[in-house]
Amino acid sequence: MTNKIQIVIVDDDLAARNSIKLYLQHHPLYEVAADFQDGQAALRWLQENEVDILLCDMQMPAMDGLELLRLVRMHSPDIATVAISSFDDFRYTRGCIVEGVGDYLLKHDLTQQRLLEVLDAVRLRYHIQPDTRTLKNVTGYCFESPERFTAEQIEAMIDRHEISFDKSGLCPLVISPDYRCAAGVSWLEVRQDMCKAVCDIIAQILGSEYRYIFCLTKQQHILLLLSFFDQNSLLFVMNSVNNFCSRLKRTTLRLLDITLTIGVGTPQLALPQALEQARTMERSMETKLYLGGDRLFSSERCPVVSEQPVSLPRNLWSAFSFAVEQKDAHNALEALQEIFTFLRQQKACRKSVNAALRRITEQFFTCHLLDEAGRDELYRRLAQFEILDQTALDLKEQAFALLRSEPPQAPLSSVVSRAQEFVREHYAQDISLQDCADFAGVSYTHLSRAFKNETGKRFVEFLNEVRLHAAKALLIRQNLSMKEIVDRTGFRSYNYFFKVFRESEGMTPSEFVAKNCSKN
Repeated sequence: MTNKIQIVIVDDDLAARNSIKLYLQHHPLYEVAADFQDGQAALRWLQENEVDILLCDMQMPAMDGLELLRLVRMHSPDIATVAISSFDDFRYTRGCIVEGVGDYLLKHDLTQQRLLEVLDAVRLRYHIQPDTRTLKNVTGYCFESPERFTAEQIEAMIDRHEISFDKSGLCPLVISPDYRCAAGVSWLEVRQDMCKAVCDIIAQILGSEYRYIFCLTKQQHILLLLSFFDQNSLLFVMNSVNNFCSRLKRTTLRLLDITLTIGVGTPQLALPQALEQARTMERSMETKLYLGGDRLFSSERCPVVSEQPVSLPRNLWSAFSFAVEQKDAHNALEALQEIFTFLRQQKACRKSVNAALRRITEQFFTCHLLDEAGRDELYRRLAQFEILDQTALDLKEQAFALLRSEPPQAPLSSVVSRAQEFVREHYAQDISLQDCADFAGVSYTHLSRAFKNETGKRFVEFLNEVRLHAAKALLIRQNLSMKEIVDRTGFRSYNYFFKVFRESEGMTPSEFVAKNCSKN
């Protein structure tokens, strides 16, 4: 039931129909009741339903616009019509005058403002007022509320002849667009718009040849039920479904530049079983986290979704939080990689992944790298990704930008910069001041003086600082022995490492581990 002015669009151009529907979306006065790609399907529907305004393309295959207008006038003489064309053509213009067309729209001149001007003019000319109507036998009815997509609701609408659908010979499908959202874009709006565009493509492909209904879920997936009530051949049904899926994937990629993940069910005799199978396949869409998108799977081989909560191991979280506190981009990125590797290995459910993302963004806030608004925005952005690899890539880019955003220091000479670069790349090896001088192309005495003058530190102090930084990152992980840590950070012996560590940190390595890991 609706009390808006009802509009029907007939145009074989999918883009034109979508533009008009987008222009009228959420309009307080006008509503698109149905749209068709050919005149014959539109005529059959118009014979059973009353609408206010017909927007009709003039050039269409099988039945052109003028012929459709003549046939519509025979049984619906009061309907107001607006002709649509890609070009000015006197023959069509004259025909429109003869058929009493209310106005004329050129596609190249079609804007929201122009469309509303024409509709308002037609409404005023014919004194059209919003009226409460019940549409009958709607083909391809869309349930925009998942709560209404139930067997009881669907059967009631069939009994009232509101939808053209049959309750037997049903094949359920779940269609999930593989969304990609750019920075600075409202990802929720993108998902909604993409989902509706895919629905329009589905309607374009199925047309009036099949009876179908579908539902848009809260996750912006499409639950689709196809009815093959007049077919007894299972082979015919499955071939038809496979052909539809192939065409849908190709068309969506060509028009929207996105891929689809599609779950195909087995034919069901009863509506409740078909709906249950569709919802089971939708739950399996969560496995896109690890399996990725652009897939076609059957209900018989439905991927299993883990419901077991997964918590991050203390050593992984300690390594990440310590690196963020130290503004250490290199070790923070390494720790993030280990966290995502763990989540992948455990096949963590979406709830557990989101909990980890919330904890990570909270750490950036705690270390004053983000304010509250920035923290919440980063989490919302990360939580919208459906594929874990995309989430990891985006988070690493964000972390690198945040940890590299410190105020710039005084510039160093090329000699000292090259020496520091050499140390950071080779600190795990047995290197000396002479090795660095050779790399920088100067004498070791010149490098020693320059290093002290520009950094305020002796070369050996800087070398030990880099090695200690690496050692602390390894200690936090708690998965290596002390001997392995000494070997991997370039210290000559454990005694020397112990001495340097205590002088620098004021505690032993073991005390450092106990202190920092107890916080996490």
